[in-house]
Amino acid sequence: MDVSVDNQCITAVGYSNSTSGIATISNTYGGGDDAFVIRLSNSGSRLWSRYVGGSSNDRALCITEDLFGQLYLGGITNSSNLLSGNWTDDYAGQNDGLVAKLFDDGTLHWAGYLGGSANDQINDLKIVNGQRIQFCGNTFSSNSVRYGYDQDYSGSGDGWFGIYQDCLNPDVTLNLEGETTICEGDIARFYAGGIIVTGK
Repeated sequence: MDVSVDNQCITAVGYSNSTSGIATISNTYGGGDDAFVIRLSNSGSRLWSRYVGGSSNDRALCITEDLFGQLYLGGITNSSNLLSGNWTDDYAGQNDGLVAKLFDDGTLHWAGYLGGSANDQINDLKIVNGQRIQFCGNTFSSNSVRYGYDQDYSGSGDGWFGIYQDCLNPDVTLNLEGETTICEGDIARFYAGGIIVTGK
């Protein structure tokens, strides 16, 4: 679960298996745990809320916003019917990283998957230089990385990092090696464009 705050709105994400009382738009509960997004005014009035998910379990763990008020959420899913819009990567199996983009009125622009054939999860994401999506998480898939500097899976769970140009092809993805699951943390951007990934 996560919160994003700007000068006008507060946006929170999480997940729920409640079949009612959550969404004001797109209020169809998909099944299992559904990810949800809720947008509030600074005074606390609900502007809108909605589910994001398929027929199985979908969990939103992080949210960020670009300069135009468009929202990007990340998390984990094992719904095979989540794909929407222009995203091209299909469900790869077990748990995949969940990524979705919404307009500021709550309309879903696209939703899709990141990951390989085992368990993958997005723990944090940021938007830089307009629409470049930086994400980090953890992966147990030996085939979750297709481009980039370190494509070798070290086993027992690797940290996982990538950069995408919106929903187009990735600029780079890589594993951050470790003996156990690492990189369950945040991405922070240096003023000069560098990236720090923290985790354990």
